[in-house]
Amino acid sequence: MRNISRAALIGLFLISLGGIYTGGQPCTVTVPTNESLQKAIDAASPGAVICLANGAWSEHIAIKKSLTLRGEGREKTLIKGVREGYPVVSVEGNAETEVVLENLSVSEAKGFCAISEPQWVCADGVQARGKVKITLKEIWLSANRWRGLFVRDEARIQLLNTVVTGNGAGLFATDSAQVSVNNSQVLANDGIGVFGESSAQLVIANSQIARNSWQGIAAMGAAQLTLNEVQSLENGYDGLLLKDATKADVQKSSFRNNKSCGIEAFSEGVQIRGTPNLMQSNGSDLCGFVPATLRQPLVPQTTRTQISVPQDFKNLQEAVDALTPGGTITLAAGTYETGVTLWKSLRLRGAGRTQTTLKAPVGYHVVVSIITEAKNVVLEGLGVTGSASDGVVAYGESRLQDVQITHHGRNGIHLRGTASVALTHSQIAANVTGLTAESAARLSIESSQFLRNIGVGLSVRGSAQVNVVNSVFSANGDHGCIVEGASSASFSHAVLAENGRGGLLAVGLARLTLSNSHIIANQFDGVWARGSSSVEIRQSTIENNGTDRGCPRTDQYCHGVEAWERAQINIIGAKIMNNADWGVAAYLLKCGYSTDSFAGKLTVDAESQVTNNNKTGNHPAPGNLCLP
Repeated sequence: MRNISRAALIGLFLISLGGIYTGGQPCTVTVPTNESLQKAIDAASPGAVICLANGAWSEHIAIKKSLTLRGEGREKTLIKGVREGYPVVSVEGNAETEVVLENLSVSEAKGFCAISEPQWVCADGVQARGKVKITLKEIWLSANRWRGLFVRDEARIQLLNTVVTGNGAGLFATDSAQVSVNNSQVLANDGIGVFGESSAQLVIANSQIARNSWQGIAAMGAAQLTLNEVQSLENGYDGLLLKDATKADVQKSSFRNNKSCGIEAFSEGVQIRGTPNLMQSNGSDLCGFVPATLRQPLVPQTTRTQISVPQDFKNLQEAVDALTPGGTITLAAGTYETGVTLWKSLRLRGAGRTQTTLKAPVGYHVVVSIITEAKNVVLEGLGVTGSASDGVVAYGESRLQDVQITHHGRNGIHLRGTASVALTHSQIAANVTGLTAESAARLSIESSQFLRNIGVGLSVRGSAQVNVVNSVFSANGDHGCIVEGASSASFSHAVLAENGRGGLLAVGLARLTLSNSHIIANQFDGVWARGSSSVEIRQSTIENNGTDRGCPRTDQYCHGVEAWERAQINIIGAKIMNNADWGVAAYLLKCGYSTDSFAGKLTVDAESQVTNNNKTGNHPAPGNLCLP
């Protein structure tokens, strides 16, 4: 088996789909535009060749027998939909049903989905179900509201010299469907170009997947992909995105000018292999769990341990590729409009975080990608700005020191997978979310500032673990920090002040510890715990929370510490004072709530000082403690 060429393997796959189309059979019947195409299909014998004249048919057709439907050319013969929510062409049959559609266009399926049960029926161009075998040759699938082509169940379908363009999404395969795409184009669809899920199998060869608004190609579940000499170009997000337990073999392909990652493996369970592929001018070439061997370096690696940009290389990715592992790249002062994949041990040093800036090209979604194989990566003395989504995406091991991460459309820094990151003496400001740590990421933060982010300063979720020392979270539009899922976070000598909602929120099974810290002047609560979260507050000050103009209302609660549901909060040696409502309160009727919704544990030790709260006067004096 090892001696069989890749071309032969692809040929075997095509044969399994029912054989490569040969065509050439004479017409059994020719249908003029003034006659019903569905009536001709219903009247035809199995195996018939139904030929269509020049012109357009405005109807929805259902094919449940073997036949060929042949037009005079995809610019000349058109079948278009008229009924909202239904596919223009529906093909369904058993393993003996073989259907050929050739030399025509299928377009204008309107609306969304007419039926959801027992199975979805939607506004697709062509919809294939059951075990049918279909060949689409010289077909144009365009302007269909939902998908150009939808393949499900155990249907087997091959596309030859076909164009799928301008649809809601391009090609969608699910269940155990098998799809082959050869010498075809999937272009400028509003969503994903090619998508596979469940146990679908897709082989794409000698084809172009380009300018789709979302990913060019995406797969999840247990889908399997084989790409051979594929061009994935100029897509709105990733050229290829893989999730869950997908398997992919990527050979002799190119990924260029995609606005997020060339190839991204989002999940650790993804299995991906292949040859070095051409990567250039993507947001970042590789992201996540993709092995560096799938990318062809722009220049050969050298033995140089010191490289200067722009003196030695004007292109930062070339400098990274050329540097010997463990070396240093020095970036002169200035702004570099670039994305970069860091795939080896190195130090990337700027002239200072306000002097050297890495900036995303307009509309691009990532600036710096640190893949999971990367170890001992150091970024220092530079700024990262301007992406439509994430500034730094880290799956590997890195240290960020004296960096400024600003003005990103989603996360300033995003940690995923098994990332291990140390952030010191840095500023994360004016992003939508300052930093998100998720999955099994590990993060330490020291002497850093999270300021004026539109949403949350720091989001910790999944099973991530975060340790924060001597850092400030201030003036963020939402909470200073949210800890959720099964994650944990500890704060020591931290300040969480003047945030738009609360200082700290713990949700789910999260564990949160706070020591020698200050939670001050947040607009609503200081610390809020929900779900089955566990919070310990030691030797900390929680003061003057509830500054929002709505806090004096009797239906608005702005406490120092608030406990809901099954949360457990233990307060030891703390100072809790001058908060708008209760200093410490549980979600209970007696505390002013509309119902009893607290069944957890809330304790305050004798060393704690809870004084001068209830500034609104909405609660019985003195209004400091309302415990179960």
